[in-house]
Amino acid sequence: MRILIACPTLGISSEVWILRQIEGFANLGHDLSVVCWQQAGYEPQRFTDKPVEALPFDLPLEGGLGRWLKRAKHATSRNFVRGSVKEEEAIKELLIRVRPDVVLCHFGHVAMRILPVAKKLGIPVTAHFHGADLSSKLSNRWYRWTLAHEARRFDQVVVVGSHQARLLHGLGVQDSRLSLIPCGVPTDQFHPEPRLAREEVCFIQVSRIVPWKGIEQALRAFAQVHAEHGNTRFKVIGEGDQLDAMKRLASELGIDQAVRFMGALPPDRVVEAFQESDVFLQHSLTHDSGWCEGFGVSIAEAASMGLPVVVTRSGGIPDQVVDGETGFLVEERDIQRMASAMLDLVDQPEKRQEMGQAGHQRMREHFDSAGQIAKLERVLQKAGS
Repeated sequence: MRILIACPTLGISSEVWILRQIEGFANLGHDLSVVCWQQAGYEPQRFTDKPVEALPFDLPLEGGLGRWLKRAKHATSRNFVRGSVKEEEAIKELLIRVRPDVVLCHFGHVAMRILPVAKKLGIPVTAHFHGADLSSKLSNRWYRWTLAHEARRFDQVVVVGSHQARLLHGLGVQDSRLSLIPCGVPTDQFHPEPRLAREEVCFIQVSRIVPWKGIEQALRAFAQVHAEHGNTRFKVIGEGDQLDAMKRLASELGIDQAVRFMGALPPDRVVEAFQESDVFLQHSLTHDSGWCEGFGVSIAEAASMGLPVVVTRSGGIPDQVVDGETGFLVEERDIQRMASAMLDLVDQPEKRQEMGQAGHQRMREHFDSAGQIAKLERVLQKAGS
């Protein structure tokens, strides 16, 4: 197939699954082109010999004094997410030049910007939803109204969590056009290695340091654990607006000597950090904006590495974790229950090992990237047929 992959920003470390899909499709022999609105540290020649197309336009849902005029203009089409006339002309020129068999659009707002142009040209569109595009963005009525109107016009729709599938079913998307395909994890890269015997038990979290990833709740739970077991440590990998505040909180809780904020790390260093750890934590929260977790990529990576996980029943996370078998699921903001689960794993190394093995096996059987990309390939073939 000749596939055009469209995404808002290319190269964000927290969206590594886009790069994995590009690599996977390239390995399957498809003719790939990539378009984005912004680039961030991506090497265009890594997986394809074609340069990445960058559209010179902003990608906000709305803004500026002309937004009401724009809404009035698009009232007939009922697509209030559409870009400017110049942007649509650039998209049209790109589609005519590339002539894709199908366009794979990452995130709903990208799909709804490309859909009007692609429909006129008779090019199939597959919308791939992930997280904010089916949670926090729904708080904007213009986005919500557009999604309700356009959802049934996509040739195929992909979601990463069962909670998202239920939402789109409610908007009239039929089973024949809706596929649940989590992002997955490359289990050949993230696989367990024998762990060296050590006295310390190390917890780890890999995520953006933002309120909805629950760093604060994880630190408070760790403080309870560390008070009972001084041989525990907590590594936090990632960057974000809350970094300084979380460092201050660790100091206030008296655990700053046991907590290490490591910043953002490249994939090979993340693998090393997982190898040097014993339990993965992530206290994801449903944010005030409505945001909730779509698919926890770092949760899948940790489980694939043989780490038991202690995570929340938030968004799509329950799809990934078998409570009591591959880790523990706790309710959002239940710090006491999280600490209790962590203590359980500190006290029982054999349980850590059993849960870690079960988690790795579950990732291999149900969430391996190669298998997920093969499923997505079939969806694109269906859309283009």
